[in-house]
Amino acid sequence: KWPDNSFEGLWSINRIKLVDSVTNKIVIKVLDGSGNYEQTELKIEVDASPPDITIFNPIPVTQGAIFWTKNSKIPITGESIDNVQNKELTIYNRSIDDLNQEVHTNDNKDSNDIGKIINIRSNNEDIEIDLLPLINIIEVVGIDSSGNQSSKLIKIGKDTEKPSLQLKYPKTA
Repeated sequence: KWPDNSFEGLWSINRIKLVDSVTNKIVIKVLDGSGNYEQTELKIEVDASPPDITIFNPIPVTQGAIFWTKNSKIPITGESIDNVQNKELTIYNRSIDDLNQEVHTNDNKDSNDIGKIINIRSNNEDIEIDLLPLINIIEVVGIDSSGNQSSKLIKIGKDTEKPSLQLKYPKTA
């Protein structure tokens, strides 16, 4: 207390429990001995949920199976949905022979795409991935505005060799 009955100082509150996925409202109120008061509000959003990534195309017949194609490029479509806000969506392509080699990256940080839903498209066209020989591991990584991250993997095999055919019976002359 100061001589004029005023008070100045710093204060802190510890261990406030915040609820995930809602706007938490904290009201701070200062009251003097005469009943005068002033208050302010803080709104805090807690986001512990990562984005939900769905890949629409290509879809392998069985979950975790390899989608085979003879094409050198393949379109990828899908979306990333977050309860608060997506920040970025990145697509990586790595060969199964060398998982450390980043071959293709499409970093989708366009401000028009930032929001609760990011479509895996560029200028309203499917994003095409250049395929390497053999098996490609395509990883779609989504990060929301709180730094939560999730990813989806699909395996795409590139096979450009024609099958061989040999007849054993009947023998031809």
